[in-house]
Amino acid sequence: MKYLIGFCILTVVLMSCYSKRYLKKVAHNIDDFSQTIEYLDQNGFLLQKDTIFLKGHEPLSIHNSACWRSDTFSVDFLKRLYAQYNLNRICYSKDKDNFFDSVISFRRDYNPFFGKSIMVIYDYGNSNLRKQILNGTSPEGIEYKIINDFFLYRVNKKPAFGE
Repeated sequence: MKYLIGFCILTVVLMSCYSKRYLKKVAHNIDDFSQTIEYLDQNGFLLQKDTIFLKGHEPLSIHNSACWRSDTFSVDFLKRLYAQYNLNRICYSKDKDNFFDSVISFRRDYNPFFGKSIMVIYDYGNSNLRKQILNGTSPEGIEYKIINDFFLYRVNKKPAFGE
């Protein structure tokens, strides 16, 4: 029993240290993410729009798109980016909510039962969330760090299943 408790404590400590090491890795290599955004933007991957036609109503446009790890890319640096940072998808969304107008998020794989949801967020350097973080407030239960003038780092300690 003593060994099981020790193992559990060690696991919790290592998991909390991992997200900090990951933040340092991302911040040190943030140019990889910038180059990816440039490539995806130049090739129109993030400009796709889905449209839903509601019966008897106008079409509803959804300004979201995602590039999944399982998508086949012919560009080697995208394959390396997904592998090096353990990403499962890169998403563009146009939300117009209290936090973001438009955002590109790099979503890291995690174990939904034991892990934390980690995202690297490109907010174009201007979002209400960035202003809130600078003022010392942010959404409850989610930890944010500002990496630079364009990128944020988000850790959700209790993510919803499938987030």
